[in-house]
Amino acid sequence: MIKGKIERIWLIDDSEIDNFIASTILQNEFRGLKTINFVNALIAWQTIKNSKTNELPQIIILDWHLPLMTSERFINELSNCWPSDIKKPLICLVSSSLNKKEILPLASHPWIDGYISKPLMKENLISILKNTVVSLA
Repeated sequence: MIKGKIERIWLIDDSEIDNFIASTILQNEFRGLKTINFVNALIAWQTIKNSKTNELPQIIILDWHLPLMTSERFINELSNCWPSDIKKPLICLVSSSLNKKEILPLASHPWIDGYISKPLMKENLISILKNTVVSLA
């Protein structure tokens, strides 16, 4: 559970449409929230490595199937290199895969806090965030 005001959510999905939908839902539901969209995890990872503490994401919505850098590699890199003095981001995995056995190994990673099936629906997205976050922007 994340406590305090949430100001930064990163959306990492190679589908620009899914990023747009999620970003629109979140910004309409939570005024003042800043969403940053990435179409691949490699760019997101490079951005994390070069970000100041106050620019790091508090929540990451991560697509399961990504090009260039897999979501599994992204999570492993993130968990190994995240600054120890900063609370880890809440990470929600999203996927359109119907094969849950395929997703389960990553979904059970200790750094993954939730899972949403695609297509992204407002109710599912808002529900998982409200259940894991004390105060959204």
